[in-house]
Amino acid sequence: MGGADGSLQGIGIASVCPQPARLSSPAHRSQSYDYTIPIVHISGRSGLDLDLTLYYNSRAWNIDWTRNQATFNADRDFPSYGFRLGYGLIEYDSSNSEWALIESDGTKRQLAYTATNIYVTTDASYITWNSSTNIVYYKSGTRIFYQAFPSQATLFRPTKIEDTNGNYISISYRTDTWAQGQEINTITDTIGHVITFNYDTTTHVLSSIVQGSVTYITFTWRSDYVFAYNFSGLTVVNSPALNATLTVLTGCTYPNGTQYAFTYGGWGIVTEVQHLSSSSQVRNSITYDFPTAATALTDAPSYAHQSVFDGVQTNSWTYATTLNGHNVTSTAVTDPMGTTTKSNFDATTGLLTSVTVASGGSTLRTIANTWNTGTNPTLASSTVTLNDSGQQSKMAFLYDSYANVREVQEYDYGVRYIRRTTTTYQTASGYISAHIYDRPTSVSIYDETGVELLKARTDFVYDGATPSTVSGSPAQWDSTISTNRGNVTTVKRYETPSGPSGEIDRNFQYDQLGNLIQADLDCCTRKIWTFDSTTNWSYPVTITSGGVPQLTVSPHYS
Repeated sequence: MGGADGSLQGIGIASVCPQPARLSSPAHRSQSYDYTIPIVHISGRSGLDLDLTLYYNSRAWNIDWTRNQATFNADRDFPSYGFRLGYGLIEYDSSNSEWALIESDGTKRQLAYTATNIYVTTDASYITWNSSTNIVYYKSGTRIFYQAFPSQATLFRPTKIEDTNGNYISISYRTDTWAQGQEINTITDTIGHVITFNYDTTTHVLSSIVQGSVTYITFTWRSDYVFAYNFSGLTVVNSPALNATLTVLTGCTYPNGTQYAFTYGGWGIVTEVQHLSSSSQVRNSITYDFPTAATALTDAPSYAHQSVFDGVQTNSWTYATTLNGHNVTSTAVTDPMGTTTKSNFDATTGLLTSVTVASGGSTLRTIANTWNTGTNPTLASSTVTLNDSGQQSKMAFLYDSYANVREVQEYDYGVRYIRRTTTTYQTASGYISAHIYDRPTSVSIYDETGVELLKARTDFVYDGATPSTVSGSPAQWDSTISTNRGNVTTVKRYETPSGPSGEIDRNFQYDQLGNLIQADLDCCTRKIWTFDSTTNWSYPVTITSGGVPQLTVSPHYS
C-alpha cells in the first residue's frame, strides 16, 4: 500500500474516465497502429489495482504464407474486430504443439515446451504456463488462473489474477447460449467492488460497463457495415463472406458526454479515431490512409501516412517499409519537420539492429544494437554515434539466468568507461518455487573513470519479519499463499560501501495482506498506516507520522 520511502500510494477509490487516451503508436514490424482508451482504474489492496483499458490494433488480418491464406479476426477479438477489452487468453497451436499467450493489450507471446506440462516464453520475459494446473506465472510472482472456453479445449480464459500476498481479482463470464466465451460478466477487485458488463438483449453486443449505479462507459455500434476486401494470390478462409454485413463498434462515451468515435474504411479496419467533446466538437483525431478494397493486395493492408489533428491544425507523418520476402527489415518514419527515423530489423529474428535519425539528407545520429541471441534474446549493447562529430557513447548489459540485468556498463562520448552498476537477485529456493525471479538483493555502483571505486551500495532483505495478522475475513484473499512474498522488509545503505561499514537500515513492516503498515523514514522517524474491515483492509483508515509532535490523518472514502 505504501512505497518504500514511506509515501502513500493510490488512495483514490476509483478514477472514472475521461483520461487522456494514448495516441496511436505504430507497431512497425506488423505494419499496423494501436490506440488505447482508458476506461476505469480502481486502486487495489497492496498495489493490485483493477485497470480496464480498451485497446485497438489495426492488424485485423493474419497471413499464412505457408498456405497463402488470409484470415480476418484470427485472434478472436473482443468486444469487436481489432479491439481488446479484458485480460487476454491462451490458445493451443496444434500445428506446432505449442501454446500462445495473448495478453490484455493483444501482445502475443510464444510458450515453448520445456518439460512435462511446462511451457515458457521465448522473449526473455520468463512467463511460465502450466498446462496441467492452467496457471500462468509471471517473473514477479503474479499468478493468473485460467479455465477452458466452453466446448473449446484449446482456448483458455483468465478467471483470477493473484499477487504474491494472496490478494486477487476474479473474472466471471456470461453463460448465455449466445456467448462465445470471452464475454465478461463481472470483475471483482481486491476490495470487493463488482464491475459489471452489460449486453444488448437483442444483438448481444457490449452496451456498457458499470459498478452498481455508476456507469463508467457506454458503447455504440452499427449493424450495416459492408465487409469489403480484395486479395490477389491469397485465399480468404475462416472469415466473414465478402460483402457480408457486420456489426462493428463505432464509439464509446464517458459519463460526462465526451466520447471516441471510430470510422471504418475497407477490410474491416478503423481508419480514423476522433476524440469528441460533450457537444460533439472534435478535440483531436488521428487518420490513416489504408487502401480501399478497390485495389487488390498481396499482403495485409497497411498505411503510408498518419495525419494528426490537434484541434487547430493537422500534421502528417509518412511511413515506408522494406521487406525481405514477407519479413519487414526496415521501417522509416518522416515527421512533419522532415526528420526521418529509420529502424532496421534482423530479417530472421526481427530484433532491432539499428536506428538512424536523418534530416535534410544528413544522418544526425545512429544507434547500433548487438544481441545475445538464442531462446531468450537479450540486448547486449547499444552504441550511439553522433554522425557530425563521430563521437560515440555506449551501454553494455549482462544478464542472469532469468534475463534480469545483472550488470550495466556505461561509456561516455569518446567511448570512455565511466560507470558500472551491478545487481544481484534473490535466488533462494523458496522464491524460485514461487516464481519470484526479479527481486534485487544488492545494487552496487562503481566509478570507472580511473581505478575502479565502489561509490554506493544498497542491499535489500525480503520477508524478514512475520506479517501481522488481521482480525476478520478479508474478501478476495487467498490465505494459503506462500511465505515467500518478495516484500522488502529492510533496505541497507552504507556510509562506506567498500567495507561495507556505517550501515544505515530502514525497516518496513507489513500485514498478512501485504499492506505496508510501518516504515522508517528520514531523521529517525516512522510512518504508520492502520487498516480495518471498513475498507476491506485495502485503504488506510489512519496515517500517523512524525515523533514529537505527531500528526495523524484519518482519510474518508466514498
